[in-house]
Amino acid sequence: MMVQAVDPRRNRCDQGRRVSRCAIFTALSTIVLTFIVPTSADAAGCSGTAYAPPAIRVWQANYGPPASANNVRSGRQSNFRLTYKWRAEGNVSRTIAVRALGFQKGRQKWFNLGMSSRAGSGSVPWGMVTAVPKLMVASSGAGGLVTFTC
Repeated sequence: MMVQAVDPRRNRCDQGRRVSRCAIFTALSTIVLTFIVPTSADAAGCSGTAYAPPAIRVWQANYGPPASANNVRSGRQSNFRLTYKWRAEGNVSRTIAVRALGFQKGRQKWFNLGMSSRAGSGSVPWGMVTAVPKLMVASSGAGGLVTFTC
């Protein structure tokens, strides 16, 4: 049996087996603070591209898969609203219907933001939530790509 002398002035992270636990905790804290907690990148905004599939029938909305933005957004007040702006790419004749992710009482909910032939914007309730903004779009015509910012 090996006895280790413990100097009370030394940091706990410097003692034997605890080095690995402390290193793991430090690494996980860095990852959480880097990827989950928004920093100055949050102030710069976020953007993404959503796919609007071709319409099956003119009167039936066929929404594409949810498209995630490239950054998280965080509300600092309970009445915070997130504004989405979108623009249809290309010169194809169609109408785009847009749904955006928002939060009501802490639960996610999809909100209709309206229809437009080229571009539009709208805001959704967000509250004190940290999450990745998402958008779903449908097309009345040939389909296509829609770029968005938030």
